[in-house]
Amino acid sequence: MIFKFGLLSAVVARWSIAILTLVRSCFVTGNLCSRWFPDESAEGHLDKFDELVRKELGFVQEILGSGAPHFRYVIANTATPVLGIFCHYVYMAVNDPFDWTVLGWMIGWFQIPPLVLLSFWEMLLCWRIGARFYSRVPLWIVLPFCMCVGIPINNLLWFQYAVMKYTFGFRFNWPVAGSLAFMWVVVVIPYVREYSHLLCPKRGGCCTARIS
Repeated sequence: MIFKFGLLSAVVARWSIAILTLVRSCFVTGNLCSRWFPDESAEGHLDKFDELVRKELGFVQEILGSGAPHFRYVIANTATPVLGIFCHYVYMAVNDPFDWTVLGWMIGWFQIPPLVLLSFWEMLLCWRIGARFYSRVPLWIVLPFCMCVGIPINNLLWFQYAVMKYTFGFRFNWPVAGSLAFMWVVVVIPYVREYSHLLCPKRGGCCTARIS
């Protein structure tokens, strides 16, 4: 479903630009601006239409061109596994079969959100790659290839935390805290890039806006 959303986003965004460009050329050559904007002067017809095009393109870019769904959908899709595993950790903390202490179990839970969010971002990347190369590479090749790259990355990110946890203990200590902080930084960076258009709306995003 996510992959299809990305493919549809890319296609609609590109067709919107193409259609608006075509319509603009028709207005210029056919002098149809006066029919759409009868209250404007002859010199103001094209300016009015240019303003309309910029507004519509901004709308398309806001909805589709960021290459990512609205952030509330990210939360909705990732909240279920995160909260479900949280309940499991609470149960384990109460029963504590491995003598890790409640604090140790709760600290351990903070490894879950970055892993889930990173997996979701990798799916976004999968459908972006598929939308870009859908006419040259079959989708059944793109998805397994991206997963073969993403799964080892997730495993390495978790493995460095596991090494710190089993080396320095399950209670709070700075090596484990630093490992968790590293996991969160790795996840925050791509999400800041994806949603930079929301963080810096006046500048079009902290990174260069793109239409996938």
